[in-house]
Amino acid sequence: MERALSEAGPIDVLINNAGFMLAGLITEIETEQWDHAMAVNVRGPFLTCKYILPGMMDRRQGNVINITSRSANRDDSRRLPYGASKAALERFTLNLAVDMKPYNIAVNALGPGLIASRPTRTEPARQDPLGRTPDAPVTVIPAALWVAQQDASAFTGRIVHRDEFGKTWP
Repeated sequence: MERALSEAGPIDVLINNAGFMLAGLITEIETEQWDHAMAVNVRGPFLTCKYILPGMMDRRQGNVINITSRSANRDDSRRLPYGASKAALERFTLNLAVDMKPYNIAVNALGPGLIASRPTRTEPARQDPLGRTPDAPVTVIPAALWVAQQDASAFTGRIVHRDEFGKTWP
C-alpha cells in the first residue's frame, strides 16, 4: 500500500476486485483452502481499506467499491466457501458504509454477474447452475463508473448488481 500511495498519490476510488472461487462439498474442502478463500475475498478488502481509507478520511472524500456476487445470497450447490465469503464481504460493506459516511466516503458493493475470466473459462456454461454464458468484462464499466462517481450523501451502503443498472438503480 505504501508503494502504491507513493507512486500513484492519493487514491480517490478503491475497487476491491480480487476474488477466489472455491467450490466443493464441505467434506472435500481442506481447511487451508477455506482460509485462502476468506483471505482473498474478505481479508484482502479489509486490508486495502485499512490502509487506503485514512487518506480518504483526511480529504473527506472517496469511494470504495467491493466486488460481490449473487452467491452471497443464493443457494448454490457446492459453492459454500465462495458464497460465505461474499456474504461476509457484503456485511463488511454495509457496516463500513455507516462508519465512513461522516467522512463523505461512499462504500458500496457491486455484483458484476458472470464475467469472462480465467475461472469461467474452466467452468463452461453447461456447468453454470443457471446455464449462463459469461459476459465480456467491459459490460461492467457503465455501472462501475456510475458507482465510482457517487459520494456518501447520495449513494452509499448499497449492494447492487450490474444487470439491474438503469432498471432498479440508480
